[in-house]
Amino acid sequence: VVLSTSSPVKKLAASVENFTIGFENVTTKDAVLTLSWDQVQVNVSMNFPTDEKMKSSIESVMAGPSGNDYYRAAEYYLNEKIQLPNALEYINKAISMQEGDAPFWMVRRKSLIQAEMGDFKGAIATAKISLEGAKKAGHQGYIDQNERSIQEWSKK
Repeated sequence: VVLSTSSPVKKLAASVENFTIGFENVTTKDAVLTLSWDQVQVNVSMNFPTDEKMKSSIESVMAGPSGNDYYRAAEYYLNEKIQLPNALEYINKAISMQEGDAPFWMVRRKSLIQAEMGDFKGAIATAKISLEGAKKAGHQGYIDQNERSIQEWSKK
């Protein structure tokens, strides 16, 4: 059960032909969900924890980018094949911000950036690190991807 509520039923003067769901009196802190059909309307008041969420978000942003922020930026640049030097810088920052060993999937992304930049020797070395991490985690998909990439990049 996600929500359990009870609200008074309001009798409408005019009939509503189709079941209608709407929002009224919407603010950043609350809103009223309105359900109407036939000559009946039910209003459900909702409150949102906007202040707490926004304060937490603002504090997080003002503290500086997280490793995940750097990772997502690097991933975007790689996917779009733009600003690859920045992508490499960001993925390195993301990796350096990890506690302990960086996740194999993050290291894999670094190898792909290096390969896209033409640094196949570096990409192979990085893919080998990702491969070891994937083996430890038992993630066959990443094992296969890294092995294929290492084989492909070794020919270049």
